[in-house]
Amino acid sequence: MVNLEEKISLAKNLIENSESYPDKLRCCSKLYPFTTENLKEELKPFDLQGKDILTVMGSGDQVFEHFLKGAKNIDVFDLNPLTESYYYLKLAALIENLPKQEFFQFLSSRNLQIPNQINKQVLNYDTYHRIHPFIKGDSQKFWDFLFNTYKRSEIRRPDRLFTSDEPEYQHLERMLNYIEEEQYQKLQDSISNLSINFLNFSIQELPYHLTKKYDFINLSNIIRYVDDIWKENPLEEFKKITDKLISYLKKDGILIIGYLYEYKRESYLSIYQPDQREKYYPRTIYDYYSFTGVTDIKYGHDNRFEDAVIVYKKEKK
Repeated sequence: MVNLEEKISLAKNLIENSESYPDKLRCCSKLYPFTTENLKEELKPFDLQGKDILTVMGSGDQVFEHFLKGAKNIDVFDLNPLTESYYYLKLAALIENLPKQEFFQFLSSRNLQIPNQINKQVLNYDTYHRIHPFIKGDSQKFWDFLFNTYKRSEIRRPDRLFTSDEPEYQHLERMLNYIEEEQYQKLQDSISNLSINFLNFSIQELPYHLTKKYDFINLSNIIRYVDDIWKENPLEEFKKITDKLISYLKKDGILIIGYLYEYKRESYLSIYQPDQREKYYPRTIYDYYSFTGVTDIKYGHDNRFEDAVIVYKKEKK
């Protein structure tokens, strides 16, 4: 596990635009403020009530959305150690019972009322001081260092510590359940029952550090980056990982192999080459569940660019 000093060093290098951070983090060192997936539709078909879950950490939204659907125990993994610190910042804002608008205004760089405008209240100090007592563990010291060392605009400068790939608030309304007033209140009311186990491992390392079986494993959009992870036979190598993870499914367990944006389009990425995708994840074995895509949400199209998830269902034996 990465200690506090190493996390601070990584954050400093990102904010100051230094290149002196581990090579293995180059593809995924930046924080995602919010999901870039249509989680509302992605998780709709699955019954997660009382289930043991393993999912990516990412923006932390995966945790909240799985929890709202009734997940009992949630383990999360991510190669980027800073995702844990960001999760506990978000969690503190929920524990403090921030009104929904203030919660999103504090964390989003997008103006909540006017699309394509900057939110000047992002990471404002008054809100930070209110949630400060609820930030858990070393994450409190991590954020204290950043707030005491840098201006808010430096912390949230695009493509430094945080990626610029951040949906508008109006688009998140169609991508997240907990942005709905009733669901947001439900999340706040039950947040004291939420605890997670964070596994700071890459997808390559993950299967060798699991110690229990799960009802539901969600690999999010990692499949889009397999060409960066493996230079030769990327889908073949990724398939080896997903096959190992299948052994960590309980009876009737479900594995989301990957989230595909605009899944019908073709590109140089291995997973978007139909022959390669069918070779390693054939429809005779895997289900492809499609739904309204993020591109359609962004541009107001009518299901022209559907997203999809590749799903494996373990049968009872």
